[in-house]
Amino acid sequence: MRPSTTPKDLLGNLAPATVAQFTQLASAGDLDGTLFHRVFPGRYISAGRQGPRRMGGVAPSEALPANADLTTAAAFRARHLRPGTVSLAVAASDDEPFLRGRPGYRPAGFNITTGPGPVPSLDGGNVVFGRVVRGLDVVSAVAGMQALGPTPGPFNALATALGDERGAQARSRFGQPLRLVVIMRAGLVKQ
Repeated sequence: MRPSTTPKDLLGNLAPATVAQFTQLASAGDLDGTLFHRVFPGRYISAGRQGPRRMGGVAPSEALPANADLTTAAAFRARHLRPGTVSLAVAASDDEPFLRGRPGYRPAGFNITTGPGPVPSLDGGNVVFGRVVRGLDVVSAVAGMQALGPTPGPFNALATALGDERGAQARSRFGQPLRLVVIMRAGLVKQ
C-alpha cells in the first residue's frame, strides 16, 4: 500500500495555489525519486527538500508559478490536528538558506503528520493543503525508522554553552533517517 491523496482530499478552498503547485509537481514527475529526509516519530515526516535530483532532491521547473498562498494569512490558519495531515513546509523547510534567498524560489517540501496526536509546532508556519486517505500504514512505517538524534552528554552541553558551531551543525542533522526512503513515483489517485 502507498500513501495517496485524491483530488477531493486536497484543500483547494483553503490553499488553492498550494494545491495547484503540488498537483503540478506530482504530475510533472518532479517529486519522483525524492527522499524522505526527516523523521520525527510521533510528530511528522518530511520530503521534497530542494537540491540535485541525483541526490534525492527536488528541482522544481522554472515554469512553476509563484505560490500566492504564501502571502495570505488565511492559508496558514489550518492546523495539524490528525495523522495524515499534509502541509507545505515553509517554516519547517530544510531547504538551504542560499536557495530560499534566490529570486524565483518556490518551496516544494512537504510534511505529513504521523500521529497519534496533533503537531502544534507546525501550526501557523506551514500551509495545510491535504490529507492522506490511504496508506497511513506506510506513513507509520516511515515514521518508525531509526533516525539521527541527540546524543546526551556533557560534551554537547559544553559545546552549546561555548557557542561551538559543530553542535549546531550536528543538531541540524537530527531526524535524518539512517536508511534511504525514496518516493519512487508521485501522483494523484483519480476517484
